[in-house]
Amino acid sequence: FGGTGSLVFDDTQDIDGDAVADTAYYLTGITSSLALLGDADGNGVVDAADYIALKANMGQPSGAALADGDFDDDGDVDFNDLQLLQAHYGEGAAAEGTIPEPATLGLLAIGAMAVIRRRRKA
Repeated sequence: FGGTGSLVFDDTQDIDGDAVADTAYYLTGITSSLALLGDADGNGVVDAADYIALKANMGQPSGAALADGDFDDDGDVDFNDLQLLQAHYGEGAAAEGTIPEPATLGLLAIGAMAVIRRRRKA
C-alpha cells in the first residue's frame, strides 16, 4: 500500500476566526493507492500472474508501470522489483485460504459415509 502527499506550513490563514493569522500545517496533494506491493494485475493477490507480468518485462529500462512489474515505481523492471514480488508473494485477499461452505462439507461427509458403508458390505 502506498501514497504520496506534501506537508505545507502556512502562517497566513485565520483558522479560528479571531482575525489573527494562525500557524497551520496541512497536507496537500494526497493520493493513495490500495495496490498491494507485487500485485501487477490489481486483483488483490500477489500470485503467479504477477510474476509472469514481471518476467515478461524484466530488463525494461524505462517507462514501466505497475502492470509491467514495476513494483518500486522507479520506471524500470529490475531485480529490486523481483525482490518486492518475492517478499509479498502469496499476500492478498485470496491468499488466506478457501473455506468451503457448510453445504459442501455436508455433501462430502455423506459421500464419505457412502464409500465407507460400501466397503464394509463387500
